[in-house]
Amino acid sequence: MEAAIRIQKSFLPAKPPDYPDLSFFDYYSAAQLIGGDYYDYIPLPGNRLAVALGDVSGKGVAAALLMARLSAAVRFSLATEPTLSEAVRCLNDVMRQADGDRFVTFVVLVIDRNDYSLTMVNAGHPPPLRRSAHGGLTEIGEAHVGLPLGVFDRSYEETRLKLEPGDTLVLYTDGITEARNPSGDFYGLERLLHVVQEAPNQARSLGEAILSDLRSFVAGRSQSDDLTLVCLTRER
Repeated sequence: MEAAIRIQKSFLPAKPPDYPDLSFFDYYSAAQLIGGDYYDYIPLPGNRLAVALGDVSGKGVAAALLMARLSAAVRFSLATEPTLSEAVRCLNDVMRQADGDRFVTFVVLVIDRNDYSLTMVNAGHPPPLRRSAHGGLTEIGEAHVGLPLGVFDRSYEETRLKLEPGDTLVLYTDGITEARNPSGDFYGLERLLHVVQEAPNQARSLGEAILSDLRSFVAGRSQSDDLTLVCLTRER
């Protein structure tokens, strides 16, 4: 099991990218010793960066093995397919062959650092949050959320937008919104939205504010699901 933990950690980023124009914050915590959550930063040709986040159904060893398959397949799909939507469809084909009893919610976005255009595909995952420099808060890509990976042979739609200076994006798995306190209440999307709205609008400060509020809410109750959080801010 100790070897499995080390191997799984090797599939996750050792540290966020170091760019002058983008800042990052990330956090990963498995409910058991190993888990099924996944995130990655993937440099692409043309001064582009992909940010991917996924959640394999279930927990433990089986979810961790499928997470490892997902990690390799994401990089292969992004490197070989001409568009992001086709890359996710290719990824769906891979995951359909992997385990018919499990599925993966997944979101991937590609930032073009030449003009800060952003393309995103969402396969059944909670929509990322966008906090603007002026305080506006939205869930992005709600209209184009497709089915999770590994379910059916389906195409996926792309969401496009422009990342403006001061914009912060929050990507998360449902281990956050479905965390429970000692009374059994869920943390919930409404509370997460409130924290994102009120916290300082910078990746690290916002990410730390979310985790601090989550810990306060659960009040020591043991973690029941894998939990992953990724925040990024366009600095200029």
